[in-house]
Amino acid sequence: MDNLNEYQVQKILWDDLEPDEHKTIDPDIANARIAQTKPHLNEEIIEKAKDLNDKADKAGIRTSGHCFKKRLWFKKSFTVPIISFSLINNMIPYQPVRYMVDNAIKDRAFDASIKFLLSLITFPAFYIIISIILGLSGLGWPFVLGYLLLSILTAPLFVQAKDLFTGSPKRKLKKKDPDLYSYLKNELKEFIRLRETILSE
Repeated sequence: MDNLNEYQVQKILWDDLEPDEHKTIDPDIANARIAQTKPHLNEEIIEKAKDLNDKADKAGIRTSGHCFKKRLWFKKSFTVPIISFSLINNMIPYQPVRYMVDNAIKDRAFDASIKFLLSLITFPAFYIIISIILGLSGLGWPFVLGYLLLSILTAPLFVQAKDLFTGSPKRKLKKKDPDLYSYLKNELKEFIRLRETILSE
């Protein structure tokens, strides 16, 4: 089994299913997990991972751990103002990120990691520019610093904000192709169990 084939499994286990995105770019953690995974690999798992990645990619679904979890709408209702701010505030700096991923990246497997890395540059740069403009326009610096702090704290909510107001890919797929939705959900559960097994060793 070559590393390219193994990558399909590694991507699901340690990129898509990782709740802490900082761990996906830490080389020490990544290398340790890759080594832990190798004894669990076989042709069947690799083929399942390739099929899952291919079908999820065509459906526009990221095989993430939260992708198929139900979310409580009453919790969202309390955060709508904050989520709305995140959507409006981050829509502009998100455009170059989306353009780069859609037009300059050939391998869709790296979408999530590249979006994360580009966002670390474009989002803070946008916040600083807007803060400077607000400060120069005469707005008090406490308000400018408040905007900057709120922007940083609500940035992680941007993906949730897009899904809430435009409809998540998950909900669209469930309505359009329930069989494919069920397949992706069930296959992902197997990889979640494999991940938990590896982490418990």
